[in-house]
Amino acid sequence: MSDGKTKDAKKTEQVDEFFSNLKKMYDKNEEPWTKMWDQVLKTEDYANFQGLFERQMMVVQESMKKNATDALNVAQIPSKDDLANVAKQIIATEEKVDDVIFRMDDLTDMINHALVGEINGLKKQVVDLQKTIDIMKDFLMKGKVVAETAVQEKPAAIQEKPKRIRPSRKAAVAQVQEVIKVETPIAPAKESVINTAEAEAATSVED
Repeated sequence: MSDGKTKDAKKTEQVDEFFSNLKKMYDKNEEPWTKMWDQVLKTEDYANFQGLFERQMMVVQESMKKNATDALNVAQIPSKDDLANVAKQIIATEEKVDDVIFRMDDLTDMINHALVGEINGLKKQVVDLQKTIDIMKDFLMKGKVVAETAVQEKPAAIQEKPKRIRPSRKAAVAQVQEVIKVETPIAPAKESVINTAEAEAATSVED
């Protein structure tokens, strides 16, 4: 038991010693390496090398991009540019559709407003026409009632036509006397004229 603990303690000491030596070596070489790389990075050769390396990397990237595009075209697979173009067309189509929808909404509102006005006008005309028809109907009904009443009353009026009353001779003479206002005894010379007048009066009354 004690042997195991001793071995573990030795291993721990060895690991600690290793990292301690590594740290000492790093601390010892940090300053010289820093100075060396600082001098290297400031040199013109390193700047030229960095520029050349970047240009070569750009050429390699362009070549890889072209090769990938050619491979996608051969395989009939859309590339990034194709997808971007499709996205632009979709966005433009959506904008056009939105514009058409807005115009359709405005046109629908105008049509609805016009239809409401027309319908209201037609309703008013129908109401006025219905009133006119009712008035004409009442007028025709009243005319029909009057006509039927006249037809029903006409025979009765014909049947109830008053008979002419023929006055007597004495009444006719009295009327003639009243007309000529006879207030005194009539002379014998005028008796024939009176008789003639009485005869004419009686004849006219008989007629």
